[in-house]
Amino acid sequence: MSTVAPLQRVQNAAARLVLGLSRSDHLHPALRELHWLPVVYRIKFKLALVMFTIHTHQCPDYLTDSISNNDPAHYRLRSATGTNYSVPRTRTKFGDSFLCGRASRVEQFASGSSSRGQSTLF
Repeated sequence: MSTVAPLQRVQNAAARLVLGLSRSDHLHPALRELHWLPVVYRIKFKLALVMFTIHTHQCPDYLTDSISNNDPAHYRLRSATGTNYSVPRTRTKFGDSFLCGRASRVEQFASGSSSRGQSTLF
């Protein structure tokens, strides 16, 4: 079981309560009607928003200091035209596993590209 599953169950229960749905009703149309993102996509959105505020320097200094910008100018790669960020290692295993590579994956998600060429949320 993932750590997001209990949060998704709470969101589903809240949507059922707000709209008066039964347990057998489908929830994707309900979430869409309420303009609620599923929990996984809400986490990705919030992380993309934080990365955007860091990129545009519209955030507090402690956030800017926690993420470092890798300058790829000395590389001759196609990816050198983009902005790459790195997250310093944390002292906990959970922090390392959660933050490792999230910035680049969220950057890819925010740009609308994916490995399968789809950019849909549902």
